[in-house]
Amino acid sequence: MIPDPFAEAIHEMEIGETSGIIETLRGYHIIRLTEITEPSEEDVAKFRAEFDIFKEELKTSAIDELKNEAFNRLYEKWKEVVRFSLNRDEWDKIRLIEQ
Repeated sequence: MIPDPFAEAIHEMEIGETSGIIETLRGYHIIRLTEITEPSEEDVAKFRAEFDIFKEELKTSAIDELKNEAFNRLYEKWKEVVRFSLNRDEWDKIRLIEQ
């Protein structure tokens, strides 16, 4: 995980304290910690709901990617085993039926 300079600085600070200069990829920053608030039960519930949606989307995406990788591996093995040739004259005779 990439270190978060803001989180690291805030974690070490007391209320009312001002940080030193914090360097990030976006430049230099100074933080003044004015208060710490706990999330409400509503905020926590909202976060959990959003996280659950994200988790399901991520799981679906990962499963799809694994299926595609498995298919591609099988297809590559199949190409090594099965030999075929395309009869271009017969292929050209094929017409799609319009509906």
